Amino acid sequence: MRRFAFEHKGFGNPGHSIGGLGDGRLTSGGEVAPDEARRALERVLVSPEFAQAARLSDFLRHVVTETLEGRAAAIKGYAIAVDVFGRPADFDQSSDPIVRVEASRLRRALAQYYQGTGEADPVVIDLPRGGYVPAFRRRAAAEPAAAPVADLEPGDTVAAPAEGLRRADRDVVRFRIATLAALGLVLAGLAYLIWSTLAERPAAAPPQAGLTTRAVAVADLEVLGQAPGDVAFARSLATALVTELSRFHDLDVSALAISSNPPSAGYILRGTLTHAPPTLRVTLQLVEVVGGRAVWSESYEREYKADQVLAIESDIARTAARALAQPYGAIYAREIEAIAGADPGTLTGYACVLLTYEYWRSFDPKEHLAARDCLERTVAAMPGYAAAWQALAYLYLDEYLYNYNVRRGDTDPRDRGLAAAQKAVGLAPTDALSYQSLYAALFAKGDLDGFRAAGAEALRLNSNNPDIVADFGEKLAIAGFWDEGLRLVRQAMDDNPARPGWYHTALVLDAYNRGDYKAALAFAERMRAPDHYRWWFYLTMIYGQMGDRQLALQAVERLNGLDPDFGLNAPSELAKWGYAPALVERCLDGLRKAGLKIDGE
Repeated sequence: MRRFAFEHKGFGNPGHSIGGLGDGRLTSGGEVAPDEARRALERVLVSPEFAQAARLSDFLRHVVTETLEGRAAAIKGYAIAVDVFGRPADFDQSSDPIVRVEASRLRRALAQYYQGTGEADPVVIDLPRGGYVPAFRRRAAAEPAAAPVADLEPGDTVAAPAEGLRRADRDVVRFRIATLAALGLVLAGLAYLIWSTLAERPAAAPPQAGLTTRAVAVADLEVLGQAPGDVAFARSLATALVTELSRFHDLDVSALAISSNPPSAGYILRGTLTHAPPTLRVTLQLVEVVGGRAVWSESYEREYKADQVLAIESDIARTAARALAQPYGAIYAREIEAIAGADPGTLTGYACVLLTYEYWRSFDPKEHLAARDCLERTVAAMPGYAAAWQALAYLYLDEYLYNYNVRRGDTDPRDRGLAAAQKAVGLAPTDALSYQSLYAALFAKGDLDGFRAAGAEALRLNSNNPDIVADFGEKLAIAGFWDEGLRLVRQAMDDNPARPGWYHTALVLDAYNRGDYKAALAFAERMRAPDHYRWWFYLTMIYGQMGDRQLALQAVERLNGLDPDFGLNAPSELAKWGYAPALVERCLDGLRKAGLKIDGE
């Protein structure tokens, strides 16, 4: 659960002139023009391969922009770690391999893109091994698609199930995967016949009106090979997947023997295990029961060590669970697709929770109203539905924070938010989302001790939800617990490659508070929300401290246009957001320097 989501777009001005392309003069057709390189970048970033991969998109956008702006010489591992991944100034490359690992992932993602969506692109972007400066080349007319780059790092995920195996092993994998896929389609077809006979409703859309849970069945993994211990590991991993997915209480998770028929669930998680010592490969696929559509797939490759079996198992299970079940993960993406275009007035149940998540993407007051009305109808009809109370608590709190859709004569929205959160905790006391809504309500009430206790419980129940980790971390930071809060925010960023822009909020304020205004501006650009006054508040105070009079005045104008009373209410507004007194004064100082009139000054 999360309020205040920013649209994630990148930074860099495409109108800047280029100092030089560095290694941009490449084969197959001559030198690539800067505008062509930029268009090539945009094609990659909007592709299915990169659209949900925020971390890789940030990485690629940064190195391409720096190269095109004539700053290729500055593209170093340290700079990427700090500027792209939010690492602190004392970042040590020897102990934290994040740049090297992400570079490996980026090379493979580019190879996958140019094998698929981008197979006809006229210009290809490469990231040569041994460095981070991109290269640009024209694709030859008859050029075959590039093979995936197999430079794996510890902890990497891989896209191609048969990548890196011997030819014989690849043939076995392809055969087994094809057999499994065929079996899955047969079973899915059978399930459809049964489902359509027993139910008088469209079965293709899991988040239909009134739905309160999403059902996922985890099948036993198919073992491809004869290495000792593989069968036991596969069974144990399936159990671990059930455990980790069950931490997300809005999922109804069950185990499914590989020989069983599909249950009346929305999804089945299937997989294969291949062990070619010392390499262990697990390939997972999430399939809709009705129709057999593959919604998500991923492969995980690890070096098998007998004394680390449990750690490997836990790592794969936690990583897969995050990708599938976290807010804005694969299951969410499929379900929001299913209700696209529906009249909010006709929805109840889990569909209303989905509306709430969509509101947090746009932060549109109209979407806030639609989601709130939808949830209030839901709790009236289904008072025992905890997820609706969790989401409703946050929507009530947003009434207070942003004056959204306040009803005349209604009680204090903070009190309604707290009551809704307490109801959620009573209904679902082992659900981390219940405690997330509770700590948010207590934070709004100014009860920092209660806030910290509820936040600790939310993390204990499910530290695998990066939204909870980032949200709690941000609140800790702005309340003055910077070290603790920033540690959690960076952890969440590491755990969520598809993180939304709001994850950078604490990084913006930390850099600003330390006087590193260049870094604060870079983080703010990654949050990009041009239609929300709060983003312009960040830019206004940053430009004010940087002494850029022209940009500061432009930011003030946009801020006043979106919230004419912000200057008059700034001190109380920042306090309402939970900013510690010292941070409030630092922010007001920047606003004053930008030319914003503060509270009658």
